[in-house]
This record gives sequence, C-alpha cells and structure tokens, in this order.
Amino acid sequence: MSEERTLDEVVCSTVAGTFNLSNMCASDVHAEDLAISLARQTRFNGHYRRDVPCADNSIYSVAQHSCHVSDALRPHGPRVQLYGLLHDAHESFLGDRIAPIKFELRRRQAWHTLQTLKRMDNQAALVIHEAFGLTFPANSQTYRLVKRADLAMLATERDHLMSPPFDHWPALPDPLPFKRFEVWDVAGSANGFLRRLDELKRQI
Repeated sequence: MSEERTLDEVVCSTVAGTFNLSNMCASDVHAEDLAISLARQTRFNGHYRRDVPCADNSIYSVAQHSCHVSDALRPHGPRVQLYGLLHDAHESFLGDRIAPIKFELRRRQAWHTLQTLKRMDNQAALVIHEAFGLTFPANSQTYRLVKRADLAMLATERDHLMSPPFDHWPALPDPLPFKRFEVWDVAGSANGFLRRLDELKRQI
C-alpha cells in the first residue's frame, strides 16, 4: 500500500526551464514559455468546426486569440494592448479551463475549488505582468476595455468557428470585423505573440 507523499513545493517543467507553482516569481517568467505554450493550447478544448480555413499543423490557439484581442485594442495605446495580449497568459502555466467547466463547478457549489483556482490564476497573472513591467490587476478602465475586447473576440470565434445552436451562449457584444478568419499554425501563433510582446514592451 503506497503512502501519500507530502510535497514541500510543486515545480512544473517549461520550455525554458521551470516554474515554481508554490512560490511564483517574475524571474521564472520567460516570453518563450508563454508564446510556445499558448500556441499549443487550443481554444474551446479543440471543439471548433472542421471546415475552418487553416493550413496543416494549425490549431486555433490561446496565443492567436490573445493576438487578436491585443490588435482590437490598438486605438487605446500600447499599454492597454499589452494587457490584452497577456490577459490569458497565466494559462501557459495553469491551462485553459473552458467556461462550461467553471459554470458546472458553480452549479455544484464547489466554492473552495473555484476560490483556490482563482487565487492561483491571480498569482500567476501577477508575476507575469510584473515580468513585463505591468501592475496587476489593471485599473478599472483598462480592465473594462480588455474585457470588452475579449468578449467581442469570443463573439467572433462563435460566428466563425463554432457550430450552432448558440442559445446556451451568454449575451456578447458585436463581433470584430474580420474580412476572412483563418486559423494560424503553431509557429505562426507563437511568433505572432512574441513579435507583439516585443513591440509593445518597447513602446510603453
């Protein structure tokens, strides 16, 4: 019979090295880790239509989503754009928990689980933003701008990627105007994320 082991700390392996989940710090945050991990994680757990225009080795990723959110915030300046680019960056270490799972945890009144996950999300987001010269959380105006762009991108993804019915979806703002919506390959998503991150850091 195996004995349960008590862990002093939990460290996860990353592309560039390690990230200590028990003692998160900005020095462990590397742009390459964020870009590559987010480019390999699919939105919606991969549940989007098969007829979406895409090349081989393409997935609709969290990195591509983040790039589109950041681009939508261009009128508000590079600092707000950087907040948009990093709004899901904690998922590079903690994963993308899709909204229906969160809703089901609420339905089951799993408040302790939800609170623990939220604290971990916030701790990871804090050190990631710190690593790139931003405070977290953002001020209320920036938060509202990023949240609206995120929801507008969700509406865009619903219209271009998902299959009906949509009656179980929440109310969303108008989608973003895409002439043609394409899914990027993994390298394109990672490079797009890194390029925006570098450009925006230099502008703020």
